[in-house]
Amino acid sequence: MLERVANIEEDDINDNFEGQINLFHKKVLADLSTPKKYLNQEYIDILTEIFNRPFLTVETIISVKEMNSMF
Repeated sequence: MLERVANIEEDDINDNFEGQINLFHKKVLADLSTPKKYLNQEYIDILTEIFNRPFLTVETIISVKEMNSMF
């Protein structure tokens, strides 16, 4: 799930969300609700905090460096 927000393809945003980053961000937040029943609370809290961040750039809300440090 973190890889999805660490490596966002600008074409994906343009093609599927008419270039509106805020629509993509809402979709990412909605997608988080699906796996919650399979994750422990610590992972839910981490993902929720990260997915609620503003985008760092048009392409990411978490850096690859930060994502890799979590594993």
